[in-house]
Amino acid sequence: MPSSGLYSILFPTKSLFPIAPRIFGSTCFVRDVRPHVTKLDPKSLKCIFFGYFRLKKGYRCYCPNLNKYLVSADVTFLKATPYFQSSTPARQGKDDDLLVYTITSSKPVSELDPAKPPIL
Repeated sequence: MPSSGLYSILFPTKSLFPIAPRIFGSTCFVRDVRPHVTKLDPKSLKCIFFGYFRLKKGYRCYCPNLNKYLVSADVTFLKATPYFQSSTPARQGKDDDLLVYTITSSKPVSELDPAKPPIL
C-alpha cells in the first residue's frame, strides 16, 4: 500500500479523501430517492449531519421526519446553520438584560435591625 506522499506524487489531480470534511450537527439536505416521489414532490429531505459511513462512500445523516438514518453522497450542506436553533435570542451588546444579584447581609431577615439600612 503506497503512502499518502507517494500517492500524491503519482496522482496529483486525485484527492486522497473522496468526500470533503463537514461540520457535525449542521443542517444538510439529502436527495430523496424513494420510489413514490413524483416530479411535483420536494426533491430533498432536511436532515442532521451525523458523520461518515465506514463501509461505503457517503455521508451519514439523520432525518427526524422519517426517523431514519440515511447514507448518501448526494448531500447539500448549510455550513453555518445548525439544525437546532438556540432557544434564547442572540445578545446584541445590551447589559441591561443581565440579572445581577446583590448580597445585602449575611444575617437572616429576622435578625436585621429595621432602623439601619442594609450595606450594599
